Amino acid sequence: VYNLGREQNSYSQSVKQLQSKEQQLRQDIEQRKKAMQALDKAIKELIAEEARKAAAAGKIRDARYLRLSDGFAGNKGNLPWPTQQGIITGKFGEHNHPVLKGVKINNNGIDISTEANAIVKAIYEGEVKKIVSIPGSNTAVIIRHGDFLTVYSNLIKVSVKIGDNVKAMQNIGIAYTDPQTGKGII
Repeated sequence: VYNLGREQNSYSQSVKQLQSKEQQLRQDIEQRKKAMQALDKAIKELIAEEARKAAAAGKIRDARYLRLSDGFAGNKGNLPWPTQQGIITGKFGEHNHPVLKGVKINNNGIDISTEANAIVKAIYEGEVKKIVSIPGSNTAVIIRHGDFLTVYSNLIKVSVKIGDNVKAMQNIGIAYTDPQTGKGII
């Protein structure tokens, strides 16, 4: 015998569960947005600080700076992966949220999903310019490669310090592992 009341109750419970998941997704997006804003602020501060130093020194580029800039630019499309393995799970730029309609996500980099406790490596030689703790995104390492910066965020362990000159493929830290998925995320 078909029971309409039981079916309505089951439907109502399903709707409540979906609404709570949507609310959690929106909270997660808001936390991520705050973390990205903090990281963007750190990058802008670093760029301003570097410009002030260059102006005070009276020169912007020395031979090493030019070599790094030219080499990094010349390797566009051929730079190595920062982890042993992984896939891009968040694309650069603004795009629609995959689940929530009408919600846009702006990503100033890419997100990489990798194995648990993945070692993260510098993709090109350069100088560690900043290490910053970002609430909701663990620790970020910013490396200058002449005119270019690379940012490695969501690290739970960092094995470099500010001022270190790193080589391409040098270990710089360990990626955060999401306890729910068991995957590393940078």
